Amino acid sequence: MSLPDSASDTPPIVYHHTSSHSLSRILLIGVVPTLSVMSWIWPRGIGEFLGLIPARTVFPAEGALLPVPRCWNLITSSLYDPSVVRFLFHYPLAVWLTSLLEPLWGSKTLVKFIIITAFASGVFALLSRIVNYYVTRSQVIWFQPTATISGLDCALAIGVQQAFPTMRLLKIPHHRSIRAEHLPFTLLVIALIVALFCPVTSPAHHDVALTAGAFISGWVYIRYYMYFYFAQQRGDHSNEFRFAMLFPKVMRPYLDRICGGLYAITTRMCGNFRLRHGRSSSEILPSDMLYGPSATAQAQARSRALFSAATGQAATVATSAKREFEDRRKRALQFLDDNMGALSSREEHRRADLADRGREVVNHELETLEAGKAASPE
Repeated sequence: MSLPDSASDTPPIVYHHTSSHSLSRILLIGVVPTLSVMSWIWPRGIGEFLGLIPARTVFPAEGALLPVPRCWNLITSSLYDPSVVRFLFHYPLAVWLTSLLEPLWGSKTLVKFIIITAFASGVFALLSRIVNYYVTRSQVIWFQPTATISGLDCALAIGVQQAFPTMRLLKIPHHRSIRAEHLPFTLLVIALIVALFCPVTSPAHHDVALTAGAFISGWVYIRYYMYFYFAQQRGDHSNEFRFAMLFPKVMRPYLDRICGGLYAITTRMCGNFRLRHGRSSSEILPSDMLYGPSATAQAQARSRALFSAATGQAATVATSAKREFEDRRKRALQFLDDNMGALSSREEHRRADLADRGREVVNHELETLEAGKAASPE
């Protein structure tokens, strides 16, 4: 059986065209480093205008050129980093993750995802700082600016986990590796460790709220709201992208129980709530979300054809090997029979010779006795 032609049977996986003038490239290569460098040169001015300050976000600043609440800092606080060390760590990672997602999602979808997750993480950080302020009554929490791009990295990492969950990012000893599914939780843990070791008055202590907000909002958006063109549906409702999959395997059974209980409660509270897809979550394949069911079906058909071709070749080889074995077995048995026949014939000839010799000896003895009797006098 001949193998199918790879050129004609290749699934039509479509990638979006990317260019140096795409919106995502402009945002990641132009806006983010420019704002970060400006924050290093004018930390106070950029922090007051673009950083997340609860007092300036909720209430207008007195005596400012724009006496309005600075709600835009809910988004801009995730688009620059005032720390040079964190920028050197997070920015190359953000550019690399963007290069992985842009060919699959497209530039506009990727920028939309970045803005939505940045806004949601800003709202989460604002609410957490307001609660923290009313608990501690600390003026530092109320007026201190906060900004970091670690939340941007975390949101992009969740997108990469949805698209390439088994991709190896880093190999470690003892035949283990860090995969794409481990990256969001790793970034969240790093932010938590930095927050624990930084003083409460440090801006880095409050940056973990932006990272946690991006961690949650990125998953929620891809899970329920993101539109996948090839699958013609909103949200990835597959079991491979449930919330527990963002965490290590040890924690997943417990999180599945907690999330299952919360899901049951919300569906009972909202009786008309339905997932916006036609198939059940067990029937959805992750490749359907990115490449479409037709491409997945063609890829599966090609895999089945390759498997059947390989199976046919293996069966042919096995049949020829079996025939050769049977021929060799017959020749060996025939050779053994011939040898046994030769041995038996030799034994028969030997016995016949011995019998003839015995008869000759007996006859000779009889003749000698008869001759002796004849010669003796009566």
